[in-house]
Formats: sequence, structure tokens, C-alpha cells
Amino acid sequence: MRYSTYKSIHEHGQSLPAKSSISYVKSHSLHQMTHGALIKMLITISVFIAGCGVVFTVSAGDEPVLLNQKVVVTSGDTLWSIAVEHKPEQMDTRIYVEALKATNRLQQGTIQSGQVLVLPQFQR
Repeated sequence: MRYSTYKSIHEHGQSLPAKSSISYVKSHSLHQMTHGALIKMLITISVFIAGCGVVFTVSAGDEPVLLNQKVVVTSGDTLWSIAVEHKPEQMDTRIYVEALKATNRLQQGTIQSGQVLVLPQFQR
């Protein structure tokens, strides 16, 4: 049989010889694989950029952050008092308060007694 009577829904009534149908399927499959790989690559790049953004936000400057110490909030503690007690000498207290909020994912500056906070430790 030289020509097929099968009509593809994609060709709107045009029938293709067997060779071109096979090449169409191959190129269409390659296009789908390329499209899938492109989406995976874009997702990977987006996650990487978002991760870098978090690192830069937490660092609050050029100094890297080490997340290794914790403090338990007691009655009367504020972010400011914790920052004054634990920040490096030369650092502005406001920067350390913002680093505390970012490290602990606090939307506002309120903390409660008994809450455990991770302290950002800046290398000197």
C-alpha cells in the first residue's frame, strides 16, 4: 500500500506518506524531550538563585554566616536585647536584629518566652 487512508488529527485532512510521518514523530519526540530538559534546567536555575538570595539575605553584608548557636527566649527578652548581647562588637545592632529575623524566619519583631532562636554567627 503506497498511501495511507489514515488522516491525522494534526494535519487537518492531509495525509502524509509513511516516511514523513515517521520523521514527524521523531522530530516531535525530540522537541518534547528538549522542552522537558529546558523546563528542568530552568527549575534548577531558579532554585539555585533563590538559595543564593537566602544566603545573601541572612549574611546581611559581606561576612558569611555560621548557624550553630541557639538561645532560649526568657521573659523580658527582645530581639534588640538578644542582638546587643550576641552581636560582634563592630556590628550595628540593627543589622544583627535583621539577621536574627531572617535566620529565624520571623515576619515581625515579636518573640515569646520559651521560643528557641538560632543565632547568626558572623566570622571575624
